This record gives sequence, C-alpha cells and structure tokens, in this order.
Amino acid sequence: MSLKSVLSAAILLVMVGTTPAQNDGPFTLGVTRLESGGACTVTGTSAPPLGTFWIAVDTAAGTRQIPGTTVWINLALSPDFWVLPAVNTDAQGKGQIPVAVTSDPARVGQLIYGQAMAVDWTMPSFVNVSNLTVQGVHPAAVSGGDLTTLTLDDDEVTPHLMQAMAFDFYGTTWNPLHISSNGRISFGGGDPLAVENAVDFLGEEASIAVFWDDLDPNAGGAVEVREDPGGAWVRVSWVSVPQYGLLDASTAHCTLFADGHVRLDWETITAVDGLVGLSPGNNLSIAGPTDLSTLCWHANPSVAAAYEMFNVAGGTVFDLSHTTLSFVPLASGKYTIINE
Repeated sequence: MSLKSVLSAAILLVMVGTTPAQNDGPFTLGVTRLESGGACTVTGTSAPPLGTFWIAVDTAAGTRQIPGTTVWINLALSPDFWVLPAVNTDAQGKGQIPVAVTSDPARVGQLIYGQAMAVDWTMPSFVNVSNLTVQGVHPAAVSGGDLTTLTLDDDEVTPHLMQAMAFDFYGTTWNPLHISSNGRISFGGGDPLAVENAVDFLGEEASIAVFWDDLDPNAGGAVEVREDPGGAWVRVSWVSVPQYGLLDASTAHCTLFADGHVRLDWETITAVDGLVGLSPGNNLSIAGPTDLSTLCWHANPSVAAAYEMFNVAGGTVFDLSHTTLSFVPLASGKYTIINE
C-alpha cells in the first residue's frame, strides 16, 4: 500500500463511530468522538492477546466475503476501501491507534464504516472479526471570533453585514443577515413578528428560527454576533434574553459555516413555547413539523423545511435545552439533520 493510501485511510478512519453490529466473538472496536479537522483514538478490545489486528474502513456498507477466505465482513469493499497499518495488542488483547486529521478534513455529515480483523487460531476460520462501527463526521466546535453586540429593541430587526463571508442558504448566497430580537435570522429582508407561527415561517423570506418567540433583549441579556476573521463561520447568539414582560432568561446560538451547514445550540431555555428550524420561505415547502428531539444521526436525510413548533396549549413543551442540531446541505438543495 502506498503512503498516500495509508494517509487517506488515516483521514477516513477518524470518521468511524461507535454503533456496534453483530460479531461472532468478543472482539470490539470503538473510537472517540470525531469532529471535522480533529483527531480520535481507535481502540480494539478482547482481540487475541500479544497479536495484531488490522482496521478496514469503507464509505459504504454491505456484507461481503473477504476474497480467498471463508470470512464475511459488513463492509461493501467499494473502491473507497482502506486498511490501516497493523495494531499490536497487549496481554489483555487491547490495542490503540491515535489518528489525526492534518489536512483535507472529511465532509461534515458523511457516513463512514469500519471493522477490524485479527488472526485467531481459536476461531474456525482462523480470523476474528470485530463489530461494525458506523457514524459520521461531526462539525468542529467554534470559539473566539470578533464580537459585535447588537442594539435591538423589542420586536425589531436589524441587518448585519458579515465581514469575511457570505452564506449559501437553500442554494442562494446571502449577505447581510437580518437578525430579529425575537430569535430569528432572515435572508433578503426581515419581519419582527413576535408571534411564532408556521404559516409565516413557511411563507415569508427564507429564515432560520433559532428560537422564535416573543423575546425582549431591551429588557435584559444581549444579542451578539461573533465572526471568524478567516471567514470560516459566523455565530449569532441570544444570551440570557427574557420573554416580553417576564423575568426569565433563555440562551440560544446559531452558527453559519462557510460550507453552508447550520448549527443550532440551545443552552438553558426557560420559555416553554416557540418555533425552531429552517425554512426556504416563499411557500417553497409545505412540510409539516418534525419532532427534532427524537432524531438521531441522519434520521431525516432529505427535508426541505425542517422545524418544530412548541405550544403549551397544543401539548408540546420545549424539550431541546442542552441540545445541538446541525443541518448539512445536500446536493438536492435539502438538508440532512444531525443530532449531536
């Protein structure tokens, strides 16, 4: 195998996650959480002691027989198939390999599959195969950035010109952002509507409801914009902002990345109603609401408008505090949702 192939394998291995599949023995493969552009440690346990195992990585899943053997593995053996350098095990059958991504980070949202194999003379096939691992690439965390604190009255929208990037949203590139005191970011204009509702969310301008509710930053808290000087991301935050006429405080963040994906973070949300999600606006989508709290990785891979409405009278109370969702654009113009 060429050095280039080994390095490519190392890059892709970082994307392997930890959802187990069936295997015949106790040999288990696991990996620490990966973020795009980051690093992870891959660990094999209960492998043959004082032996060696190899980790195979593929971009597709499918049960196939290893050519020339009686062993079946749950990898597709597609053209995007790699094998990492051998890993030695200790007396307890444990082996680790650290993997770092230093260039060409994997695409956020991409699913990658991995499995390990070891020579084991106690097995009928003389090969011990680990569980299958499958997950995807998580967006990298952001920190720092140039800070702008916006001055917003109750029910007000202000334009904010991004300094180092424009943002592609549903196939159209936008700058500036139109930021509402009521927890919403719109594109091409803005409406300071205080009452969240699906009709306007789907019918008005394209928008992101970070936490659309009747908020009042003039009474407390702050609305902030942080920007990466290199143009990699822009983050809009409503920090400890109360609802109009109340003494509560809610914090929510929206990070827009240069590659087009959107991350929504909710810290402590004291309000019990509101609307969150993405919409192309202009009645381009007639999608109904989605229960975002139940989604797992890639649970909804082809949505147009993706949103959830929380309404106490309707029996739904906000349940996304301390949750992060990322929306990754697809070639179709829709989004994959990642619950992190």
